[in-house]
Amino acid sequence: MDAIHRRMSEEFEKRRQLAAILEGRLARRA
Repeated sequence: MDAIHRRMSEEFEKRRQLAAILEGRLARRA
């Protein structure tokens, strides 16, 4: 159970970082 939760957390972090990068690009264009 703990391993599954950790894997979900890692996926969440990746998506959060990716979203932050995309937001940064949009902010730079504007």
